[in-house]
Amino acid sequence: TSALVLAWLTAAGAAAALHRQVPASGWLMVHLLLLGAVTTSILVWTQHFSVAVLHVRGSDSRRGEATRLIVANLGALAVITGVVAGVPSLVAGGAIAVAAAVAAHVGSLTGHLRASLPSRFGVTVRTYIAAGVLLIPGVALGVALARGDWDDSTYDRLSLAHATLAVLGWVFLPIMGTLVTLWPTMLRTRIAGAAERHARQALPALVLATLVAAGGLLGGAPII
Repeated sequence: TSALVLAWLTAAGAAAALHRQVPASGWLMVHLLLLGAVTTSILVWTQHFSVAVLHVRGSDSRRGEATRLIVANLGALAVITGVVAGVPSLVAGGAIAVAAAVAAHVGSLTGHLRASLPSRFGVTVRTYIAAGVLLIPGVALGVALARGDWDDSTYDRLSLAHATLAVLGWVFLPIMGTLVTLWPTMLRTRIAGAAERHARQALPALVLATLVAAGGLLGGAPII
């Protein structure tokens, strides 16, 4: 898994270095990093932290985890190839594969949550589940961007809504959920007594805020 992440990061670095010679270089640099390296990392580490927090056996799910990683990475590769080569059907097929892998990941985490004993920090796993759910419509917007011939205003709204769901939803939520337990561990201090309660209260607000922001952008609502 580390090799997969390193390969995506290397490709992103190469795209940055050769951006003048590479078609769609701006899009390519962002998606090699986020769709490739970051998504792979999130799939790996949210599974790892969920197993640790819920005290469930992780070995039984290794085959499923490997399958999800393979499908997600092949899907990401198909999306990137399709955009660079100008093949919308390849973009759509790759996006469906990524969405399917993320949906299966959400299902796996939900299964862990249901099968485990009550955990003080089960909210961490719930943030991972919410992040995966938010990414799926974000993927759909990405496909719409690639396949549609939009006017500038519509394209900008779709693009910003796509980025909101992908970054604030898929990337930001897992970071926030993990920091509840990881940050005190890194500082070698005890977790604050109210941390779990605050995390439970914050999660619905963060999800709702992300949805409102994306919905406002799609509806053309003014920023101020």
